[in-house]
Amino acid sequence: MSGFVLGCDGGNTKTIAVVADRTGRIVGWGRSGSSDVHDAPGEAAAVAELHAAVDAACSMAGCAPAAVAAAVFGLAGADWPEDFELLRDELGAHLGCAPVVLNDA
Repeated sequence: MSGFVLGCDGGNTKTIAVVADRTGRIVGWGRSGSSDVHDAPGEAAAVAELHAAVDAACSMAGCAPAAVAAAVFGLAGADWPEDFELLRDELGAHLGCAPVVLNDA
C-alpha cells in the first residue's frame, strides 16, 4: 500500500502536522506558529505557517506534500464559509489531495 496520510492541528499559538504511512506508523512531524486566519498577521501568514508545518512533516517522512493521499486539518479560525473555502483552496493546491478542513472546536 502506498501513499501517506496527514493530520494537522492548527491553533493560535502553534501548528502541529503529523504524517503517517498507510499502516498508521508516524513517519514525520512538523511544528510552526499560529495558523489562525483571524489571529495571525493576515491570511497569507496563517497559510504560510500551515505550509511550514506540513513541509517539515513531509520532509521528515521523506515525501513531497503532493504524495499525501488524504489530509485532515482541525484549525482555529476556520469559522466562516469563506475561511473554509480559502483554507481548502490553499491547502489543496499544496497537497496531492483535497483536504478535509474542520474547526478545531
